[in-house]
Amino acid sequence: MKARPESARRLAAKLQCRVLLTPGAAGALIADVQDVQLCRRPLQVDVVDPSSAGDTCAGVFAAALNQGLGDARALEHAVVSAGLACTQHGLQATQPTRP
Repeated sequence: MKARPESARRLAAKLQCRVLLTPGAAGALIADVQDVQLCRRPLQVDVVDPSSAGDTCAGVFAAALNQGLGDARALEHAVVSAGLACTQHGLQATQPTRP
């Protein structure tokens, strides 16, 4: 992964929390004070507009955690949602919704 995992780990140490890093085409990772805990490669799609991918990833990750999913499943949901968001133009229209 071409993300900057060391930068994410340093930020986690400075803030004393976990950090979700979404470096675009590299997927996403979660780092804590100790190390990078999880990495997920991006969903392979034909990218139309990547503008909302990072926001989608963060929002879906937070929502999944709020629903009781663990970090690994939440990150999986987030990365897949971010990939799907890249397949359309626009920002709000690409955000996932729940029925």
